[in-house]
Amino acid sequence: MNLRPTIRRVLLGAVSVGLAALALPALATAATAPTAPLSIAVSSSQQVPGASGYVANVGVSYTLTYTLTSTSAGATLYDVGFSDRLPAGVVLDDEVGETARGCGTSFAPTGQTGAGSVTVSGLTVVNGTPCTISLQYVPLTAEVAAQDTLTSASFSTTASGAPVSYTLPNAAVTVTPLILTAAGAPSISIGGVTPNVTYAPGQNVVLSYSAAAAPDDAIAGLYGADDQGNTLASGSAINTLVPGMHDVQVWVQTQDGYIGSQSLTYYVAPPALGPLSTTKTGQLRFSVNFLAAGTVVARVVSGSTLIGQLTANVRAGRTTTLTVMPTPAGVQFLTANPQGVPVTLSVLYTATGWNYLAAPPVITAGPLTLQYVQPTRPAKRRRRHPVKRRHPPGKRHKVSVRHRGGHHGVSGRHRGGRHGARGHHPGGRHGRAAHHPGRHH
Repeated sequence: MNLRPTIRRVLLGAVSVGLAALALPALATAATAPTAPLSIAVSSSQQVPGASGYVANVGVSYTLTYTLTSTSAGATLYDVGFSDRLPAGVVLDDEVGETARGCGTSFAPTGQTGAGSVTVSGLTVVNGTPCTISLQYVPLTAEVAAQDTLTSASFSTTASGAPVSYTLPNAAVTVTPLILTAAGAPSISIGGVTPNVTYAPGQNVVLSYSAAAAPDDAIAGLYGADDQGNTLASGSAINTLVPGMHDVQVWVQTQDGYIGSQSLTYYVAPPALGPLSTTKTGQLRFSVNFLAAGTVVARVVSGSTLIGQLTANVRAGRTTTLTVMPTPAGVQFLTANPQGVPVTLSVLYTATGWNYLAAPPVITAGPLTLQYVQPTRPAKRRRRHPVKRRHPPGKRHKVSVRHRGGHHGVSGRHRGGRHGARGHHPGGRHGRAAHHPGRHH
């Protein structure tokens, strides 16, 4: 006799299938029904049942357990099988797996996820030893006070006897079905921040949020965070310092284990560029003021031609004046267009340490005319050399006279010296030193 248990699943055509009994063909027919009763109890992995049964949350996987017991003293049941139809909107889930204990052999069936009913056969239930089968199920839609429906059961009391099939309900089989309330997701309400709205730099925007649990459930945790992983409590301000796209997400967890979230996106506009000015040498000046420190990459282009580029760091909350110098290729291009060319300034700002969800916004200005005037060289100045002055004929240098009675500006130490001669005795003349009195040269 083959004691290997098998499982067969019937897929739901839609989650709106009712709770009507699923008619299955009898496994076998016997002349006399076995007198030993079979008890089948169905339970859920939920630890605390709700007011109307076990509470399960939509989208969460739970364990569905069947406990089979032979209640007749000394009676062992063979070839035990049953079929169960799950509540509407509840399907099997294979992500965790299926197990069996105390059922006479190992139980490791495989099947397709999404089945709405389960059929098990080939089990052995020993008196006094419960046989437990565990499957995974997941609610897909909310359903209040729905229960699984066991549609058939079968067993025999001897190893060689043919199993007898019962259509339930039947006095030979005691059934404790699973009463299941499949609750929907808790609702999350976010206020203060309008989705897809662009706010001004530095604008004060306060976030608020709340959550409500489904029936028979309660909120266990609620918190929010921004796109940088910073916690945002309800009543706190969102970040409007960095231009670009931002994200806010709120998470909720319930006591029954449901975890839900809701998010929204908002934008922060970039600041306007300061006054732009140009110089005759092709420079372009402008000012920026960002509320967060970062890096600026400025590009000046004319069509597809790059005229100049500048990379600079900017400090938080301070106006910075930047000058874009033309590159050598830019000077050559501007020189070839002496009347000037229309150019556009684009500024890419990246905040320091910021994790962008999308590409940072680019600030543009222009077009404006940029002209390069070739500087002219000043005329070369001739070097002037000092001119030596010559005395006109007949004129002599003025010299100091150090003697009495000297004539013609000569220095004399004797009386009567003349014509620039230096005399040491009376009567020296004509600029020569006289050592003898009264001698002429």
